[in-house]
Amino acid sequence: MSDSTNTPFPAVREGVIGAGLVQTADARELHACLGVGRDFTTWIKKRIAQYGFAEHVDYVVIDSPNRGDQSGRGGDRRSVEYHLTLDMAKELAMVENNERGRATRRYFIEVEKRAHEAAAIDMNALGGMVKRIVARQLSEVVPALVREQVATGHNAVIQGVSAGQVIEMAGVTARKGLRGLPRWVSSRLYRFHATKGVVVRLASLGSRQAYVFDPMVSREWLMEGGKAEIEQKVAERRGQGVLRLV
Repeated sequence: MSDSTNTPFPAVREGVIGAGLVQTADARELHACLGVGRDFTTWIKKRIAQYGFAEHVDYVVIDSPNRGDQSGRGGDRRSVEYHLTLDMAKELAMVENNERGRATRRYFIEVEKRAHEAAAIDMNALGGMVKRIVARQLSEVVPALVREQVATGHNAVIQGVSAGQVIEMAGVTARKGLRGLPRWVSSRLYRFHATKGVVVRLASLGSRQAYVFDPMVSREWLMEGGKAEIEQKVAERRGQGVLRLV
């Protein structure tokens, strides 16, 4: 879908932000669609700071290989992707305060409307018995991953593993020079848990909040390629010839 300009509206895809699957838009596509004069990195970081958007609530940041580099230097260059909720994408479009921004906001509203209508039709098509069966199955296969129980002295007991612990499960114990690795692992664990229908929740870890993951699902991710991904990322972060772009 597009308007009278040549730049198409951003594609809307399903993505994991917060505790489940939501509709998302790619920030780079939105930047191109709005025709912003500033470079992408300056624009998105300024907007996030200016309007108080929160990571894992309004958007997620994902490191992504950007192959097909035209600079002639070769190698596996890295870029940073921002996947936005449609609410954040609509607000970014609106604050541009021009016709292109308003048209883009209307486009996102129309996409949401169609999705809600389709979901309503699908639910109405299910008979009462089928809906009860589906609800029972969901309650069995989508457990609450993190259970916080109030113990003596009001200390929370948390069942689950953090991204840092998963990194250690992969055999990486020395973390020097690996700043940002837990966030990178957390994003991938999020997506893997979503494919398994397992909910990830926030928990208090000391003085901060972080996501904790199901130990069995985390081990499964490591066995299905996650361990190799972590080892590759560790090698890259420790300076083995990979150029990172933002």
